[in-house]
Amino acid sequence: MKNYSTLAEFIKDLKIHGFGEKRAKNLANKVKNIQTLRYHIELGTIDQILLDTPDIGGVTKNEAIKKLKDIETLLLMEELEQQGCKLFEDETYYELEDIIDPSKLKVSKEDVKMQKGKFEIIEDDQIKGKNFVITGTLSMTRDYFVSLIIGEGGNVSNSVSSKTDYLIASNVDGEETTKWKKAKAIGTKIIDEDDFWKMYRKSKGPKA
Repeated sequence: MKNYSTLAEFIKDLKIHGFGEKRAKNLANKVKNIQTLRYHIELGTIDQILLDTPDIGGVTKNEAIKKLKDIETLLLMEELEQQGCKLFEDETYYELEDIIDPSKLKVSKEDVKMQKGKFEIIEDDQIKGKNFVITGTLSMTRDYFVSLIIGEGGNVSNSVSSKTDYLIASNVDGEETTKWKKAKAIGTKIIDEDDFWKMYRKSKGPKA
C-alpha cells in the first residue's frame, strides 16, 4: 500500500470526480491534517468545510462528500494508520471553529456547550487504567474529554481495537461512524456522554 507523503496526494488519489491537484491541495490546506479530515467525515460536518474551501462548487462538493463518506475511504484511512503511514503522525484534531469563521457555521457551538468546570475532577478507578475512544459531537470539545480522562489516569486512542475498553459515542451523531461499527463488531462496550459522567463522578458525586 502506498505510503503518502502529503494529505493532498492522498486526497487526489481518491479520484474524486472534478478533483485535480489544485482542489486536493485546497482541501488539504483547509483541514490541515488527515486526523481532522477523518474526524469531520465521521461527524458529518465535512460538507460545511467543503463549502468554505476555495474553488469547490456545488457539484464538486457533492461528489467529494459521496467519496469521502464512503466506507471504503474510511477503512483505507484506518488501514494506512495501522500500517504506520506518516500522515497520521500529527494527532491534532481541529474543530469547525478552528477551520471556518464561526459566523459561517450552520450550528453554533454555544448550542451544545456545557458549562466548563461543572463537574469536579475526582479520583475514579473506573477511568484509571482504562482505554477510551471518542466518536461524534459531545457537549465539549474532544480535547476537553481527553484531558479529563488522562487526568484521571485513563488513556485515549484514535482507533478502536481489541485493547479499547470503552467507546464514548455521541447520542447526536456517534452512531454508524466507522469507530461505532468496529466497536459493535468486536464487542467493545459503547457508552454515551451521560454514562461517562456517571463513571467520572461515581466515587464522590458532584459537589454543590
